[in-house]
Amino acid sequence: MKMVSGPYCGRCKMAKQILSQKGYIVNEIMADTEEGKEIIDKTQAKELPILINEGKILKGQEVIDFANKAEKIKR
Repeated sequence: MKMVSGPYCGRCKMAKQILSQKGYIVNEIMADTEEGKEIIDKTQAKELPILINEGKILKGQEVIDFANKAEKIKR
């Protein structure tokens, strides 16, 4: 999964930490990079983070809600 985040985004750090603890691999893309800006433009997001997982796009608080509900990956 990809997550667009910013350096001072508390929600971004929280979402990445929760997902990582549950065993998910999060490819973090900074919002100020070319790829990050393209994703922001494409999704018309007004807030961070933006999570793209299996074609589904979540923004802002939706990402935290998803992270909290996600099941731990068994390895």
